[in-house]
Amino acid sequence: MQFAFIDESEPLGAGNSGPYVMVATLPQCGEMADLQDLRRSLVALKPKGAIKLHWYDNVGALKDETVSVISGMPLAHWAVVVHPEAGDRSERTRRACITRLFWELDRLDVVDRVVFESRGQSDDRRDMAMVQALRASRVIGSRMRVEHVRGSGEPLLWLPDAVCGAVNGRVTGRDLWAGRLDHQLRIVTEMRETRAPQSAGNPGFTSPASAKGELPTDSIRNGV
Repeated sequence: MQFAFIDESEPLGAGNSGPYVMVATLPQCGEMADLQDLRRSLVALKPKGAIKLHWYDNVGALKDETVSVISGMPLAHWAVVVHPEAGDRSERTRRACITRLFWELDRLDVVDRVVFESRGQSDDRRDMAMVQALRASRVIGSRMRVEHVRGSGEPLLWLPDAVCGAVNGRVTGRDLWAGRLDHQLRIVTEMRETRAPQSAGNPGFTSPASAKGELPTDSIRNGV
Protein backbone atom coordinates (compact mmCIF):
# COMPACT_ATOMS: atom_id res chain seq x y z
CA MET A 1 0.00 0.00 0.00
CA GLN A 2 1.34 3.42 -0.98
CA PHE A 3 0.65 6.17 1.53
CA ALA A 4 0.78 9.93 1.05
CA PHE A 5 0.95 12.07 4.19
CA ILE A 6 -0.15 15.69 3.77
CA ASP A 7 0.39 18.88 5.74
CA GLU A 8 0.27 22.57 4.88
CA SER A 9 1.65 25.94 5.89
CA GLU A 10 1.25 29.64 5.18
CA PRO A 11 4.76 31.16 5.10
CA LEU A 12 3.53 34.69 5.88
CA GLY A 13 1.10 33.56 8.56
CA ALA A 14 -2.56 32.61 8.46
CA GLY A 15 -4.88 35.17 6.91
CA ASN A 16 -2.14 37.32 5.37
CA SER A 17 -3.18 36.63 1.74
CA GLY A 18 0.26 35.22 1.07
CA PRO A 19 1.30 31.95 -0.57
CA TYR A 20 -0.04 28.64 0.68
CA VAL A 21 2.23 25.58 0.75
CA MET A 22 0.97 22.00 0.82
CA VAL A 23 3.25 18.96 0.85
CA ALA A 24 2.55 15.27 0.28
CA THR A 25 5.25 12.90 1.52
CA LEU A 26 5.33 9.42 0.00
CA PRO A 27 7.40 6.89 1.97
CA GLN A 28 9.16 4.49 -0.40
CA CYS A 29 8.71 1.46 1.83
CA GLY A 30 7.89 -2.05 0.74
CA GLU A 31 6.69 -3.28 4.13
CA MET A 32 4.65 -1.88 7.01
CA ALA A 33 7.59 -2.69 9.27
CA ASP A 34 9.65 -0.17 7.29
CA LEU A 35 7.08 2.52 8.09
CA GLN A 36 7.45 1.65 11.75
CA ASP A 37 11.20 2.19 11.46
CA LEU A 38 10.57 5.66 10.05
CA ARG A 39 8.16 6.43 12.89
CA ARG A 40 10.71 5.39 15.50
CA SER A 41 13.38 7.60 13.93
CA LEU A 42 11.04 10.59 14.03
CA VAL A 43 9.90 9.97 17.61
CA ALA A 44 13.56 9.93 18.62
CA LEU A 45 13.83 13.53 17.35
CA LYS A 46 10.81 14.80 19.29
CA PRO A 47 11.79 17.09 22.17
CA LYS A 48 11.02 15.79 25.63
CA GLY A 49 7.56 16.88 26.73
CA ALA A 50 6.40 17.83 23.22
CA ILE A 51 3.33 16.11 21.81
CA LYS A 52 4.85 16.00 18.33
CA LEU A 53 7.81 17.14 16.26
CA HIS A 54 6.65 20.52 14.96
CA TRP A 55 8.86 22.63 12.69
CA TYR A 56 7.92 26.03 14.09
CA ASP A 57 8.42 24.91 17.69
CA ASN A 58 11.98 23.81 16.99
CA VAL A 59 15.21 25.78 17.30
CA GLY A 60 17.67 25.93 14.41
CA ALA A 61 19.83 23.02 15.60
CA LEU A 62 16.87 20.66 15.74
CA LYS A 63 15.67 21.86 12.34
CA ASP A 64 19.11 21.03 10.94
CA GLU A 65 19.03 17.58 12.52
CA THR A 66 15.47 16.95 11.32
CA VAL A 67 16.37 17.82 7.73
CA SER A 68 19.48 15.64 7.92
CA VAL A 69 17.44 12.66 9.11
CA ILE A 70 14.70 13.20 6.53
CA SER A 71 17.21 13.56 3.70
CA GLY A 72 18.51 10.07 4.40
CA MET A 73 15.09 8.42 4.47
CA PRO A 74 13.47 6.66 1.48
CA LEU A 75 10.96 9.43 0.72
CA ALA A 76 9.52 11.50 -2.10
CA HIS A 77 7.83 14.86 -1.51
CA TRP A 78 5.42 16.75 -3.75
CA ALA A 79 5.10 20.41 -2.75
CA VAL A 80 2.47 22.72 -4.21
CA VAL A 81 2.84 26.47 -3.70
CA VAL A 82 -0.20 28.54 -4.61
CA HIS A 83 -0.02 32.33 -4.79
CA PRO A 84 -3.52 33.73 -4.23
CA GLU A 85 -5.31 36.51 -5.97
CA ALA A 86 -5.80 39.70 -3.97
CA GLY A 87 -8.59 39.17 -1.48
CA ASP A 88 -8.53 35.36 -1.55
CA ARG A 89 -9.17 33.79 1.83
CA SER A 90 -6.96 30.99 3.13
CA GLU A 91 -9.58 28.29 2.60
CA ARG A 92 -9.97 29.19 -1.06
CA THR A 93 -6.22 29.00 -1.56
CA ARG A 94 -6.15 25.72 0.35
CA ARG A 95 -8.72 24.29 -2.05
CA ALA A 96 -6.51 25.29 -4.97
CA CYS A 97 -3.60 23.47 -3.30
CA ILE A 98 -5.69 20.34 -2.76
CA THR A 99 -6.85 20.40 -6.37
CA ARG A 100 -3.34 20.56 -7.77
CA LEU A 101 -1.77 18.17 -5.29
CA PHE A 102 -4.45 15.50 -5.70
CA TRP A 103 -4.18 15.82 -9.48
CA GLU A 104 -0.43 15.23 -9.18
CA LEU A 105 -0.90 12.21 -6.91
CA ASP A 106 -3.64 10.75 -9.08
CA ARG A 107 -1.35 10.92 -12.13
CA LEU A 108 1.15 8.64 -10.36
CA ASP A 109 -1.51 5.91 -10.24
CA VAL A 110 0.07 4.30 -7.17
CA VAL A 111 -1.23 6.21 -4.14
CA ASP A 112 -3.81 4.15 -2.25
CA ARG A 113 -4.22 6.08 0.97
CA VAL A 114 -3.96 9.82 1.68
CA VAL A 115 -3.60 10.97 5.27
CA PHE A 116 -4.23 14.60 6.25
CA GLU A 117 -3.47 16.00 9.67
CA SER A 118 -6.83 16.73 11.28
CA ARG A 119 -7.70 20.39 11.78
CA GLY A 120 -10.98 19.62 13.56
CA GLN A 121 -14.28 18.12 12.41
CA SER A 122 -15.59 21.16 10.54
CA ASP A 123 -12.38 21.74 8.58
CA ASP A 124 -11.98 18.03 7.92
CA ARG A 125 -15.48 17.87 6.45
CA ARG A 126 -14.63 20.74 4.11
CA ASP A 127 -11.56 18.81 2.91
CA MET A 128 -13.63 15.70 2.27
CA ALA A 129 -16.27 17.68 0.40
CA MET A 130 -13.49 19.10 -1.79
CA VAL A 131 -12.13 15.62 -2.52
CA GLN A 132 -15.62 14.40 -3.42
CA ALA A 133 -16.05 17.36 -5.77
CA LEU A 134 -12.75 16.49 -7.49
CA ARG A 135 -13.96 12.92 -7.98
CA ALA A 136 -17.35 14.05 -9.25
CA SER A 137 -15.73 16.37 -11.81
CA ARG A 138 -13.27 13.62 -12.81
CA VAL A 139 -10.19 15.62 -11.84
CA ILE A 140 -9.17 12.50 -9.91
CA GLY A 141 -10.30 8.90 -9.89
CA SER A 142 -11.63 6.83 -7.01
CA ARG A 143 -8.44 4.93 -6.14
CA MET A 144 -7.22 7.10 -3.25
CA ARG A 145 -8.80 6.62 0.16
CA VAL A 146 -8.65 9.82 2.22
CA GLU A 147 -8.66 10.23 5.99
CA HIS A 148 -7.71 12.71 8.72
CA VAL A 149 -5.77 11.78 11.85
CA ARG A 150 -4.31 13.73 14.77
CA GLY A 151 -0.74 14.84 14.23
CA SER A 152 0.24 13.72 17.71
CA GLY A 153 -0.81 10.16 16.88
CA GLU A 154 0.94 9.74 13.51
CA PRO A 155 4.66 10.61 13.42
CA LEU A 156 4.73 10.28 9.63
CA LEU A 157 2.70 13.49 9.45
CA TRP A 158 5.71 15.24 10.94
CA LEU A 159 7.51 14.65 7.66
CA PRO A 160 5.39 16.96 5.45
CA ASP A 161 5.27 19.46 8.31
CA ALA A 162 9.07 19.71 8.24
CA VAL A 163 9.21 19.80 4.45
CA CYS A 164 6.63 22.61 4.44
CA GLY A 165 8.92 24.52 6.78
CA ALA A 166 11.89 23.96 4.48
CA VAL A 167 9.91 25.01 1.40
CA ASN A 168 8.62 28.09 3.23
CA GLY A 169 12.21 29.22 3.56
CA ARG A 170 12.69 28.95 -0.18
CA VAL A 171 9.43 30.78 -0.87
CA THR A 172 10.39 33.67 1.42
CA GLY A 173 13.98 33.92 0.19
CA ARG A 174 15.73 32.14 3.09
CA ASP A 175 16.57 28.80 1.51
CA LEU A 176 18.43 27.25 4.42
CA TRP A 177 17.01 23.72 4.27
CA ALA A 178 15.09 22.91 1.06
CA GLY A 179 18.28 22.51 -0.97
CA ARG A 180 19.26 19.57 1.22
CA LEU A 181 16.04 17.83 0.22
CA ASP A 182 16.15 18.54 -3.52
CA HIS A 183 16.93 14.89 -4.31
CA GLN A 184 13.53 14.00 -2.80
CA LEU A 185 11.54 17.11 -3.59
CA ARG A 186 9.41 18.36 -6.46
CA ILE A 187 7.92 21.83 -6.16
CA VAL A 188 5.05 23.02 -8.35
CA THR A 189 4.01 26.66 -8.23
CA GLU A 190 0.55 27.84 -9.26
CA MET A 191 -1.00 31.28 -9.53
CA ARG A 192 -4.67 31.69 -8.62
CA GLU A 193 -5.26 33.21 -12.06
CA THR A 194 -4.89 29.66 -13.39
CA ARG A 195 -8.33 28.20 -13.93
CA ALA A 196 -9.05 25.10 -11.87
CA PRO A 197 -9.37 21.95 -13.98
CA GLN A 198 -12.80 20.85 -15.08
CA SER A 199 -11.81 17.29 -15.99
CA ALA A 200 -8.80 15.02 -15.94
CA GLY A 201 -8.51 15.41 -19.69
CA ASN A 202 -8.31 19.21 -19.50
CA PRO A 203 -6.35 19.99 -16.35
CA GLY A 204 -5.52 23.62 -17.12
CA PHE A 205 -2.31 23.50 -15.10
CA THR A 206 1.15 24.76 -15.93
CA SER A 207 3.46 22.39 -17.74
CA PRO A 208 5.27 19.84 -15.54
CA ALA A 209 8.47 21.21 -17.08
CA SER A 210 7.89 24.40 -15.11
CA ALA A 211 8.09 22.51 -11.83
CA LYS A 212 11.29 22.66 -9.80
CA GLY A 213 12.89 19.26 -9.25
CA GLU A 214 12.32 15.91 -10.85
CA LEU A 215 11.48 12.87 -8.75
CA PRO A 216 12.02 9.21 -9.73
CA THR A 217 8.38 8.72 -10.70
CA ASP A 218 9.10 5.43 -12.46
CA SER A 219 10.43 4.03 -9.20
CA ILE A 220 7.39 5.30 -7.33
CA ARG A 221 5.03 3.70 -9.86
CA ASN A 222 6.95 0.43 -9.53
CA GLY A 223 6.76 0.54 -5.75
CA VAL A 224 10.53 0.74 -5.28
